[in-house]
Amino acid sequence: WMLTEDLLLKVPAMEGVEDLEPTPEGAARSWTWSVFAGAWATMMVNAGTFSSGAALLSLGLSVRETLFAQSIGAVLLVIGLTLNAAAGVKYGIPFPVFARSSFGSAGAHFCTLSRGAVAVMWLSFQSWQGALGIYTSLETLLGPSSLEGWGHLGQHLNVSKLLIFILYLAVHGVLIHLGPSKLKKCIYLVLPVVILGILGIAIWAAYLASFQEALEAAQERPPMGLGGKTVAFMAAVNSSIGTWSTLLLNVCDLSRFSPTQKDQVLGQSFGIPIPFVLTLFIGMWLAGATTVAYGKAVWQIPQCFAYWHPVISVLAAILLALSSLLVNILANIISPINDLMNLAPKRFTYRGCGYVVL
Repeated sequence: WMLTEDLLLKVPAMEGVEDLEPTPEGAARSWTWSVFAGAWATMMVNAGTFSSGAALLSLGLSVRETLFAQSIGAVLLVIGLTLNAAAGVKYGIPFPVFARSSFGSAGAHFCTLSRGAVAVMWLSFQSWQGALGIYTSLETLLGPSSLEGWGHLGQHLNVSKLLIFILYLAVHGVLIHLGPSKLKKCIYLVLPVVILGILGIAIWAAYLASFQEALEAAQERPPMGLGGKTVAFMAAVNSSIGTWSTLLLNVCDLSRFSPTQKDQVLGQSFGIPIPFVLTLFIGMWLAGATTVAYGKAVWQIPQCFAYWHPVISVLAAILLALSSLLVNILANIISPINDLMNLAPKRFTYRGCGYVVL
């Protein structure tokens, strides 16, 4: 209990950055349009977006139809995000404070905590993807017996996987300790790495099969379900909006660091649609290419590592882990931290709430 008190009690923090106070003008508002675009591009180029590209083809749509539906969803997403982000820029407030205007101080707790719970769910998924990528690459490098020999905790979980997962979460703890003021540097460091990684996957897909063969194999259409193509198209549009609908709510948690409305509008307009659609397309392309080459579609990034040289697999796993790490901090950790701080703003700290979220 005393440890929990030390973690959660108020300690000196950067006002307007590591608390719920309005972010002041000046150095704290350093997220220009390029930072915002980089943050969103990093979040868009992730394992979840990559996998959903191939998964959406199972609705019975063609590659072109799927990309068109997702593009519409991305544009609608940008519109919603820029509108909701405006309050964060204008007043410098995070989402829990913004929510009070509609729900009141007490009602805002339900709104924020329910959103925070969804963020923790996504944190779990992204963290597991990052840890699984590291495990798969080490398995390729060292051999399955070297990792499975530590013991099993279930049919699909062994001690090695659990330890890697815990260590990966511990790295999140380091970034939480550094605070949100260091995020801009992390974005600039990770974004080029993410771009190189996704380009590497595209090159591999091109090596496995011709472009035309891969696309034909990717869009082998199963029978349409109830409602036919119209319902499938609407579901594809909705999937892109639904995936990021929670961040639609709490985008103020990020936009409060932006100096002007122009910065957040341009940043989100450039950082969302193009990286999002390109990642979806490469996911579909790879699924088709691996179907041609191996007779089985590979549509999750960690699965790729089993087909690569062990050294390349380890390097790729590190890239995936870095990407998932930054996505988690930006999309799945800052929000629940602020949501928990809102329960007792004078007592709970940014870092303490971050450790509780993990």
